Amino acid sequence: MRTKSILLFAALCFVNCWASAVTINHNVIAKEMAFNLTKAINSNDYHEMLKFVEANITEGTIQRVGGAENYADYLTAESFFHGELQYKSIKEVSKGENSFRMDAFLHSKNTEFVYRVEMTISNQAPHKLSRMRLRAVPDINAPQIKPTTNEAISALTRYIERLGQHDVFSGAILLAKNNTILLEKSVGLASKRFNAPINSATRFNLGSMNKMFTAVTILRLVERGELSLSSPLHSLFNIKGKSPEFEKVQIQHLLSHTSGVGQLQCEKGEDSIIDSWENCLEKLSNISFNFSPGTNYRYSSDGMFIIGMIIEYITQSSYYDVLEEEVFNTAEMVGAECLDLQYPVKNAAIGYYYHGKKQQWRNNLFIHARKGDPAGGCYASANDLFKFASALTSNKLLNKHMTELAMTAKPKLGAENYGFGFIVRESNGQRIVGHNGSFPGVSSQLDMNLDSGYTLVVLSNHSFAADPIIAKFNQLF
Repeated sequence: MRTKSILLFAALCFVNCWASAVTINHNVIAKEMAFNLTKAINSNDYHEMLKFVEANITEGTIQRVGGAENYADYLTAESFFHGELQYKSIKEVSKGENSFRMDAFLHSKNTEFVYRVEMTISNQAPHKLSRMRLRAVPDINAPQIKPTTNEAISALTRYIERLGQHDVFSGAILLAKNNTILLEKSVGLASKRFNAPINSATRFNLGSMNKMFTAVTILRLVERGELSLSSPLHSLFNIKGKSPEFEKVQIQHLLSHTSGVGQLQCEKGEDSIIDSWENCLEKLSNISFNFSPGTNYRYSSDGMFIIGMIIEYITQSSYYDVLEEEVFNTAEMVGAECLDLQYPVKNAAIGYYYHGKKQQWRNNLFIHARKGDPAGGCYASANDLFKFASALTSNKLLNKHMTELAMTAKPKLGAENYGFGFIVRESNGQRIVGHNGSFPGVSSQLDMNLDSGYTLVVLSNHSFAADPIIAKFNQLF
């Protein structure tokens, strides 16, 4: 009996000691990963970053971005943006069966902020990164007493100017409170080739921000009774899906990224978002699913594109015409437009990202779609976004009930931080609603603070550039 007890005690001790060792190894592995990442970025050498990618990034992640060279280009752009990163600390977030989450904290020389590097690392050796994201975080050493509004505006202005002088930020910022504009600031160049400066009316590629416009458009159709949030997708198009999940998809799932739909990839038309309805509907009927609709969340540009298809199908008009009438004209967004970049366009900023191999700025005209669609890529000025926010929060675009519905998260469907076309989050106990847009040469964000009344618009034609401006605002206001 005593022998059995000793053996049981030894087994339990082994399990506990092994578990402790795994915990220690997680920290060691993550810290080494953060050091290697910092070293590669600080080298400012494309080839060193390519070596880091090949040694430390999972093959699946590399394939998703189009190859190791593309990932190395991304890291080179981060290197140019930050100037230098300094390792500060590491923090364990979560453990899973196949991977673990760690956050590394690195200080950026150019932006003067600490960035949280969210790292998902495989448990199995060789431990590699399957996901990595950098985000500026509030300065914990910043004074707890907030400056006066005028002092904060002056400090934010100086910060924007400093980033502009270092070519870190290029773009336009608008800050308002209770529909009164407090600050409008433009720095940088709309065209580096022609040395054309950005001005207050310059229009920027919004990236995914115009998902908000698409959502508002269809919600206006819902208000008029032309369909409902629970309308099944299959009945709207009168088609049958290959997957049994297809019949479960409703409008509310597509709007909240809880539909589970996979990739669609329909060809665009000249004046319509669809080139061939027959081909596109066939692709839609064969679409795959990542999960059952209404049970989980997965950000899906394809889902929002389908919303655009529904808009065209119901109205029998071009998505672009309906968007202009329902949103841009109603909100008096005089500069907002889904520009066709194959034609000359007035006062539109060209997007730029830093190219690793060539060690110089590169425009995004040849990697971006020539015209935006329901999921992203339309253009607007900072003032246009301010007018959109004002029209939305004053119930000019949607009635009060529908506005609240759009700007409320949908956890019952699986979306903890997303409403109908809007990102919903809390910061310092205050509700913030809006959307961001991100693409090489595109960095944009609209934040509407529903409690304080502040509206912040940040539009940039440089990669990553909106993030530190938002962090500085959160620090000051």
